[in-house]
Amino acid sequence: KDIPEYKQILDNRSNTFKYKFCCLQGEPREHRIPVYRRLRSMYDSSQAICTINSGLRFKPDEPIQAELGPYDSNQDNHFVWHMIEPQYFINCASAFVTETFVDDTKCSISEKIIKQLIYPQPFVAYAPPGVIQDLRNLGYRVYDEYVDHSYDTISDRNTRLNSALSSFTKLIDNQHFPKERVIAEHNRNITRNLNISKNFIAYLHSKLNR
Repeated sequence: KDIPEYKQILDNRSNTFKYKFCCLQGEPREHRIPVYRRLRSMYDSSQAICTINSGLRFKPDEPIQAELGPYDSNQDNHFVWHMIEPQYFINCASAFVTETFVDDTKCSISEKIIKQLIYPQPFVAYAPPGVIQDLRNLGYRVYDEYVDHSYDTISDRNTRLNSALSSFTKLIDNQHFPKERVIAEHNRNITRNLNISKNFIAYLHSKLNR
C-alpha cells in the first residue's frame, strides 16, 4: 500500500544528510545488543540515530538498562518498528538493519528489510545467512551498486556480524546514491507483484526453491 510519506521522502532526500545512518532497533533481542554497543562506540547521537528500546523488556533498574545507557534524544518509549517515520529516510543516508533472527535455524524477512527495499535508502542487514540472496531470488535489487553483501554467505553469526559492520563502514563513507530511486521503484513493483500472487506460498517456494 502506497503511503503519502513516500513522496515526501523522495522529494526531500538529497546528498546532504543530517545523519550518517540510522539503526532502528526496538526489542533488545540478544543479538541486537552488541550491534548497538559497537555502533554507539564509533558514532555518537550527533552522527547517527541508533536506538534500542530496553524498556520493552527490562526494568529501569536492571543491569542491561544501565549498560545500554540513555535513549537517543529522538527516541521515545513508544517507538514501534512498523511505524513509518519519514525523518529516518530523509535525514539518514543509509541504514543498518538487524532482523528478528540471525541464526540459520530460524529465518524471517520482516518489515525491517522490506522497508529498506522500497524506500531509497541503501542498507546492510544483520540477518540469517542467505537472506540477501533470497531477496535477489525473489527479484529484488539490494543496492549492490553501493553495498558489499558478501557477509550474507558467512555461516558463523559473529563472523557475519563483523563482516557486515565492515561493509557498513564502507557504505557510511559514501553518501551519494544516484540510482537509489530507480532501485526503490523497481522493488516497489516487485512487492506489488508478490502481494497480488494468487498462490503466494507456492510462488515463494518456486522462487526460493525450497
